[in-house]
Amino acid sequence: MFFVGDITDEQAITAAMVKVRLAAGRRVQPELPPTTDPAPSSLPPSMTSSGLQSAATVAIHTVSPVHGLGPEVYEKVNVTGTEVILRACASSSVGKLVFTSSGGVVYDGEENLVDVDERLAYPAVPLDAYNDTKARAEKLVLEANGKDGLLTCAIRPAGIFGYAPSWRSADLRLPSKGQPS
Repeated sequence: MFFVGDITDEQAITAAMVKVRLAAGRRVQPELPPTTDPAPSSLPPSMTSSGLQSAATVAIHTVSPVHGLGPEVYEKVNVTGTEVILRACASSSVGKLVFTSSGGVVYDGEENLVDVDERLAYPAVPLDAYNDTKARAEKLVLEANGKDGLLTCAIRPAGIFGYAPSWRSADLRLPSKGQPS
C-alpha cells in the first residue's frame, strides 16, 4: 500500500499503518470498531499514538522531494518526515524499516566515486541541501537500528525516476555490440 499525504503528520502516518492492518485481515490489538473509518481525523485517540500494532512488518520509506527546491522543504520532508516514520514504526510495532537514501550523501562534487560502499564517510561539506538532509535522515535511520524492536537499513540508489517521468524509454538507447557508445 502507498501513503499519500503529509509525511510530517504522525497521526496520518499512523492511520496509514492502521489501513495496512485492516487490509491484511489479521486481528491485532487494539481492534478498531467495525464502523471506524481509518482516516486520521476519525481514529480514536488511543489508536493515533503508542499502543497501536500494525500487521505490516516492514515499512519502505521512499518519500523525497525532487532536486531544485528550497532547503526548508528538504528539512521538512527528509529529516522531520523520517523522524515521524521512525516514531510511527516503533509505536505501531512495525519491526523493520528500509530507508531510501541517495548515492549523493557521500558525494562532495570534487571527484568521481567508483566502487564505494557504506564505509565511505559523509563529506565534511555536503554537495547541497538535498544531500545534506538525506545524509542526516540516513544517520537517524541507522542510529535507530536495534532500538525499540526496530531493525533498519538504508539503500543509496544513484537516481530514481518517479511517476510520470519527463523522459521516455525510447530516449534511452544503449549501443549495440560492436558500435561506439
